[in-house]
Amino acid sequence: MTSVIQKLSHNERDFDRLFIEELAFGEGFLASFLRRIDFGFRSIKVIKHSVFEKFNEDAWGETDIYVEFEDGALLLIENKLSADFQKDQAKRYRARAEIYKRNGTEANTVLIAPLIYLNTVSKTDWDIVCCYSDIAECIDGQDVRSKWKRSLFLEADNRANRVQNLAISNNARKLASKELLKFKKAWREMATESLDWTANPQTGATDEFLYAPHSNPLGLRVWHHPFKGYLSVQNLEKVAGLDIEKLTKTLPEDFSIVKHPKSIYLDAMTPTIDMTADFQTEREHVEEGMRIARQALELVEAAAQGTNSRN
Repeated sequence: MTSVIQKLSHNERDFDRLFIEELAFGEGFLASFLRRIDFGFRSIKVIKHSVFEKFNEDAWGETDIYVEFEDGALLLIENKLSADFQKDQAKRYRARAEIYKRNGTEANTVLIAPLIYLNTVSKTDWDIVCCYSDIAECIDGQDVRSKWKRSLFLEADNRANRVQNLAISNNARKLASKELLKFKKAWREMATESLDWTANPQTGATDEFLYAPHSNPLGLRVWHHPFKGYLSVQNLEKVAGLDIEKLTKTLPEDFSIVKHPKSIYLDAMTPTIDMTADFQTEREHVEEGMRIARQALELVEAAAQGTNSRN
Protein backbone atom coordinates (compact mmCIF):
# COMPACT_ATOMS: atom_id res chain seq x y z
CA MET A 1 0.00 0.00 0.00
CA THR A 2 1.43 3.38 -1.04
CA SER A 3 1.60 5.77 1.89
CA VAL A 4 3.24 9.06 2.84
CA ILE A 5 4.04 7.42 6.20
CA GLN A 6 7.32 5.64 5.53
CA LYS A 7 8.37 4.71 9.07
CA LEU A 8 6.20 4.02 12.07
CA SER A 9 7.41 2.32 15.22
CA HIS A 10 4.68 1.04 17.49
CA ASN A 11 4.29 -0.74 20.80
CA GLU A 12 1.59 -2.62 22.67
CA ARG A 13 -0.23 0.45 23.91
CA ASP A 14 -0.44 1.83 20.38
CA PHE A 15 -2.41 -1.28 19.45
CA ASP A 16 -4.54 -0.91 22.57
CA ARG A 17 -5.60 2.49 21.29
CA LEU A 18 -6.09 1.37 17.69
CA PHE A 19 -8.30 -1.47 18.87
CA ILE A 20 -10.28 0.78 21.23
CA GLU A 21 -10.82 3.30 18.44
CA GLU A 22 -12.20 0.59 16.16
CA LEU A 23 -14.49 -0.77 18.89
CA ALA A 24 -15.89 2.69 19.55
CA PHE A 25 -16.00 4.24 16.07
CA GLY A 26 -15.13 1.68 13.38
CA GLU A 27 -18.01 1.22 10.97
CA GLY A 28 -19.14 -2.39 11.30
CA PHE A 29 -16.08 -3.33 13.35
CA LEU A 30 -17.88 -4.12 16.61
CA ALA A 31 -20.39 -6.44 14.94
CA SER A 32 -17.64 -8.20 12.96
CA PHE A 33 -15.42 -8.61 16.01
CA LEU A 34 -18.22 -9.98 18.21
CA ARG A 35 -19.12 -12.48 15.48
CA ARG A 36 -15.45 -13.45 15.20
CA ILE A 37 -15.26 -14.29 18.92
CA ASP A 38 -18.74 -15.89 18.94
CA PHE A 39 -20.12 -13.30 21.34
CA GLY A 40 -23.68 -12.18 20.64
CA PHE A 41 -24.09 -8.63 19.39
CA ARG A 42 -24.76 -5.93 21.98
CA SER A 43 -24.08 -2.22 22.27
CA ILE A 44 -21.14 -0.87 24.23
CA LYS A 45 -21.79 1.25 27.31
CA VAL A 46 -18.20 2.17 28.19
CA ILE A 47 -14.61 1.28 27.30
CA LYS A 48 -11.80 1.82 29.79
CA HIS A 49 -8.07 1.55 29.20
CA SER A 50 -5.52 0.19 31.67
CA VAL A 51 -7.84 -0.62 34.57
CA PHE A 52 -6.19 -1.90 37.75
CA GLU A 53 -8.35 -3.83 40.21
CA LYS A 54 -7.57 -5.74 43.38
CA PHE A 55 -10.39 -7.82 44.82
CA ASN A 56 -8.20 -10.18 46.87
CA GLU A 57 -4.76 -11.83 46.82
CA ASP A 58 -5.62 -13.87 43.72
CA ALA A 59 -7.97 -11.55 41.84
CA TRP A 60 -5.87 -8.51 41.06
CA GLY A 61 -4.01 -6.89 38.19
CA GLU A 62 -4.34 -4.64 35.18
CA THR A 63 -6.95 -5.17 32.48
CA ASP A 64 -5.62 -3.64 29.26
CA ILE A 65 -9.05 -2.98 27.72
CA TYR A 66 -12.21 -3.14 29.85
CA VAL A 67 -15.43 -3.25 27.82
CA GLU A 68 -18.83 -2.96 29.49
CA PHE A 69 -21.94 -3.50 27.37
CA GLU A 70 -25.37 -1.98 27.80
CA ASP A 71 -26.73 -5.29 29.14
CA GLY A 72 -24.00 -5.35 31.84
CA ALA A 73 -21.77 -8.01 30.24
CA LEU A 74 -18.01 -7.48 30.42
CA LEU A 75 -15.02 -8.33 28.29
CA LEU A 76 -11.70 -8.18 30.17
CA ILE A 77 -9.18 -7.94 27.34
CA GLU A 78 -5.43 -8.53 27.53
CA ASN A 79 -3.42 -7.34 24.54
CA LYS A 80 -0.06 -9.05 23.98
CA LEU A 81 2.15 -7.87 21.16
CA SER A 82 5.10 -10.12 22.02
CA ALA A 83 6.15 -9.66 25.66
CA ASP A 84 5.95 -12.68 27.97
CA PHE A 85 3.09 -13.12 30.41
CA GLN A 86 3.55 -11.87 33.92
CA LYS A 87 3.38 -14.45 36.69
CA ASP A 88 -0.11 -16.06 36.84
CA GLN A 89 -1.45 -13.30 34.61
CA ALA A 90 -4.13 -15.40 32.90
CA LYS A 91 -5.19 -16.92 36.25
CA ARG A 92 -5.52 -13.46 37.77
CA TYR A 93 -7.65 -12.30 34.83
CA ARG A 94 -9.84 -15.38 35.32
CA ALA A 95 -10.07 -14.76 39.08
CA ARG A 96 -11.27 -11.18 38.50
CA ALA A 97 -13.87 -12.41 36.02
CA GLU A 98 -15.10 -14.96 38.59
CA ILE A 99 -15.64 -12.18 41.12
CA TYR A 100 -17.88 -10.39 38.62
CA LYS A 101 -19.72 -13.62 37.85
CA ARG A 102 -20.43 -14.27 41.53
CA ASN A 103 -22.03 -10.84 41.63
CA GLY A 104 -24.30 -11.72 38.72
CA THR A 105 -22.33 -10.16 35.86
CA GLU A 106 -21.48 -12.03 32.67
CA ALA A 107 -17.71 -11.62 32.34
CA ASN A 108 -15.26 -13.18 29.90
CA THR A 109 -11.48 -12.97 29.67
CA VAL A 110 -10.10 -12.26 26.20
CA LEU A 111 -6.58 -12.46 24.79
CA ILE A 112 -5.80 -10.61 21.57
CA ALA A 113 -2.32 -11.17 20.14
CA PRO A 114 -0.40 -12.07 16.99
CA LEU A 115 -1.09 -15.59 15.79
CA ILE A 116 2.34 -16.97 16.72
CA TYR A 117 1.77 -15.78 20.28
CA LEU A 118 -1.61 -17.52 20.49
CA ASN A 119 0.01 -20.75 19.28
CA THR A 120 2.02 -20.86 22.52
CA VAL A 121 -0.99 -20.34 24.82
CA SER A 122 -3.11 -23.07 26.34
CA LYS A 123 -6.68 -22.93 25.03
CA THR A 124 -7.98 -23.28 28.59
CA ASP A 125 -6.17 -20.19 29.91
CA TRP A 126 -8.57 -17.67 28.35
CA ASP A 127 -12.29 -17.73 27.63
CA ILE A 128 -11.75 -16.14 24.21
CA VAL A 129 -8.71 -15.61 21.97
CA CYS A 130 -8.41 -13.60 18.76
CA CYS A 131 -5.35 -13.01 16.59
CA TYR A 132 -4.27 -9.70 15.06
CA SER A 133 -4.88 -10.92 11.52
CA ASP A 134 -8.52 -11.68 12.42
CA ILE A 135 -8.83 -8.20 13.93
CA ALA A 136 -7.46 -6.78 10.66
CA GLU A 137 -10.21 -8.59 8.73
CA CYS A 138 -12.84 -7.01 11.00
CA ILE A 139 -11.75 -3.57 9.72
CA ASP A 140 -13.80 -3.81 6.56
CA GLY A 141 -13.75 -0.24 5.21
CA GLN A 142 -12.18 0.38 1.79
CA ASP A 143 -11.07 3.95 2.49
CA VAL A 144 -7.35 4.74 2.79
CA ARG A 145 -7.46 5.04 6.59
CA SER A 146 -9.11 1.63 7.05
CA LYS A 147 -6.63 0.00 4.69
CA TRP A 148 -3.77 1.58 6.63
CA LYS A 149 -5.10 0.31 9.98
CA ARG A 150 -5.53 -3.17 8.55
CA SER A 151 -1.94 -3.07 7.37
CA LEU A 152 -0.74 -2.09 10.88
CA PHE A 153 -2.32 -5.15 12.51
CA LEU A 154 -1.07 -7.43 9.73
CA GLU A 155 2.43 -5.92 9.93
CA ALA A 156 2.44 -6.43 13.71
CA ASP A 157 1.47 -10.07 13.19
CA ASN A 158 4.37 -10.51 10.76
CA ARG A 159 6.83 -8.66 12.99
CA ALA A 160 5.89 -10.77 16.02
CA ASN A 161 6.46 -13.91 13.97
CA ARG A 162 9.93 -12.71 12.94
CA VAL A 163 10.96 -11.64 16.46
CA GLN A 164 9.61 -14.83 18.05
CA ASN A 165 11.56 -16.96 15.58
CA LEU A 166 14.73 -15.04 16.41
CA ALA A 167 14.08 -15.39 20.14
CA ILE A 168 13.90 -19.18 20.01
CA SER A 169 16.39 -20.00 17.22
CA ASN A 170 20.15 -19.81 17.59
CA ASN A 171 20.53 -20.52 13.88
CA ALA A 172 18.28 -17.60 12.92
CA ARG A 173 20.34 -15.25 15.07
CA LYS A 174 23.60 -16.55 13.60
CA LEU A 175 22.30 -15.87 10.11
CA ALA A 176 21.36 -12.36 11.22
CA SER A 177 24.62 -11.70 13.09
CA LYS A 178 25.69 -8.93 10.70
CA GLU A 179 22.46 -7.03 11.33
CA LEU A 180 22.71 -7.65 15.07
CA LEU A 181 26.24 -6.27 15.17
CA LYS A 182 25.17 -3.12 13.32
CA PHE A 183 22.17 -2.66 15.64
CA LYS A 184 24.24 -3.13 18.80
CA LYS A 185 26.79 -0.58 17.60
CA ALA A 186 24.03 1.99 17.08
CA TRP A 187 22.52 1.13 20.47
CA ARG A 188 25.88 1.57 22.19
CA GLU A 189 26.39 4.94 20.51
CA MET A 190 22.93 6.10 21.61
CA ALA A 191 23.39 4.81 25.18
CA THR A 192 26.72 6.55 25.70
CA GLU A 193 26.20 9.80 23.81
CA SER A 194 24.88 11.67 26.89
CA LEU A 195 27.31 10.01 29.33
CA ASP A 196 24.32 8.73 31.34
CA TRP A 197 25.12 5.11 30.48
CA THR A 198 28.06 2.89 29.75
CA ALA A 199 27.57 -0.08 27.42
CA ASN A 200 29.72 -3.06 26.52
CA PRO A 201 30.71 -3.43 22.86
CA GLN A 202 29.08 -6.77 22.09
CA THR A 203 29.32 -8.71 18.88
CA GLY A 204 27.79 -11.64 17.10
CA ALA A 205 24.48 -13.39 17.51
CA THR A 206 23.92 -13.12 21.27
CA ASP A 207 20.39 -12.02 22.08
CA GLU A 208 21.32 -9.63 24.87
CA PHE A 209 22.74 -6.17 25.41
CA LEU A 210 24.63 -5.18 28.57
CA TYR A 211 24.73 -1.67 30.00
CA ALA A 212 24.90 0.23 33.29
CA PRO A 213 24.48 3.75 34.64
CA HIS A 214 27.60 5.90 34.29
CA SER A 215 27.17 6.87 37.94
CA ASN A 216 26.68 3.49 39.59
CA PRO A 217 27.54 3.37 43.33
CA LEU A 218 25.79 0.01 43.80
CA GLY A 219 27.66 -1.60 40.91
CA LEU A 220 24.46 -2.70 39.18
CA ARG A 221 24.26 -3.83 35.55
CA VAL A 222 21.34 -4.36 33.20
CA TRP A 223 21.13 -7.43 30.99
CA HIS A 224 18.57 -6.58 28.32
CA HIS A 225 17.05 -9.42 26.26
CA PRO A 226 15.51 -7.55 23.32
CA PHE A 227 13.94 -10.42 21.37
CA LYS A 228 12.34 -11.91 24.48
CA GLY A 229 11.06 -8.62 25.84
CA TYR A 230 12.57 -8.42 29.31
CA LEU A 231 15.63 -7.19 31.21
CA SER A 232 17.36 -8.23 34.42
CA VAL A 233 19.20 -6.29 37.10
CA GLN A 234 21.44 -8.99 38.52
CA ASN A 235 23.37 -9.80 41.70
CA LEU A 236 20.96 -8.12 44.10
CA GLU A 237 22.32 -10.30 46.89
CA LYS A 238 25.51 -8.20 46.76
CA VAL A 239 23.72 -4.89 47.47
CA ALA A 240 24.39 -3.89 51.07
CA GLY A 241 21.27 -3.10 53.10
CA LEU A 242 18.81 -4.35 50.48
CA ASP A 243 15.72 -6.00 51.96
CA ILE A 244 14.70 -8.38 49.15
CA GLU A 245 11.41 -9.38 50.79
CA LYS A 246 10.35 -5.78 51.29
CA LEU A 247 11.33 -4.88 47.73
CA THR A 248 9.29 -7.82 46.41
CA LYS A 249 6.13 -6.58 48.14
CA THR A 250 6.41 -3.06 46.70
CA LEU A 251 7.24 -3.83 43.05
CA PRO A 252 4.98 -2.56 40.23
CA GLU A 253 3.13 -5.24 38.29
CA ASP A 254 5.62 -5.54 35.40
CA PHE A 255 8.54 -6.19 37.77
CA SER A 256 9.42 -9.37 39.66
CA ILE A 257 12.16 -10.87 41.82
CA VAL A 258 13.66 -14.05 40.37
CA LYS A 259 15.85 -16.21 42.59
CA HIS A 260 18.51 -18.27 40.81
CA PRO A 261 20.80 -20.81 42.53
CA LYS A 262 23.70 -18.34 42.71
CA SER A 263 22.05 -14.94 42.29
CA ILE A 264 18.91 -12.85 42.71
CA TYR A 265 17.56 -10.80 39.79
CA LEU A 266 15.03 -8.03 39.42
CA ASP A 267 13.30 -8.75 36.10
CA ALA A 268 11.16 -6.26 34.19
CA MET A 269 8.96 -6.63 31.13
CA THR A 270 9.99 -4.43 28.17
CA PRO A 271 8.92 -3.94 24.57
CA THR A 272 10.43 -6.52 22.24
CA ILE A 273 13.06 -5.13 19.90
CA ASP A 274 13.80 -6.43 16.42
CA MET A 275 17.57 -6.08 16.22
CA THR A 276 17.58 -7.18 12.59
CA ALA A 277 15.71 -3.97 11.68
CA ASP A 278 17.03 -0.46 11.13
CA PHE A 279 17.93 1.02 14.53
CA GLN A 280 15.92 4.22 13.99
CA THR A 281 12.82 2.15 13.26
CA GLU A 282 13.17 0.42 16.64
CA ARG A 283 14.57 3.36 18.61
CA GLU A 284 11.25 4.06 20.37
CA HIS A 285 11.27 0.53 21.77
CA VAL A 286 14.94 0.80 22.79
CA GLU A 287 14.32 4.07 24.63
CA GLU A 288 11.24 2.70 26.38
CA GLY A 289 13.21 -0.37 27.46
CA MET A 290 15.98 1.80 28.86
CA ARG A 291 13.44 3.97 30.67
CA ILE A 292 12.17 0.78 32.33
CA ALA A 293 15.79 -0.16 33.13
CA ARG A 294 16.26 3.18 34.85
CA GLN A 295 13.08 2.58 36.85
CA ALA A 296 14.29 -0.88 37.87
CA LEU A 297 17.61 0.52 39.06
CA GLU A 298 15.88 3.26 41.01
CA LEU A 299 13.63 0.71 42.72
CA VAL A 300 16.71 -1.18 43.92
CA GLU A 301 18.54 1.99 44.96
CA ALA A 302 15.52 3.29 46.87
CA ALA A 303 15.02 -0.04 48.64
CA ALA A 304 18.70 -0.16 49.60
CA GLN A 305 18.47 3.35 51.01
CA GLY A 306 15.13 2.71 52.71
CA THR A 307 13.45 5.50 50.74
CA ASN A 308 10.76 5.70 48.09
CA SER A 309 11.91 5.63 44.48
CA ARG A 310 11.83 8.77 42.40
CA ASN A 311 9.00 9.23 39.91
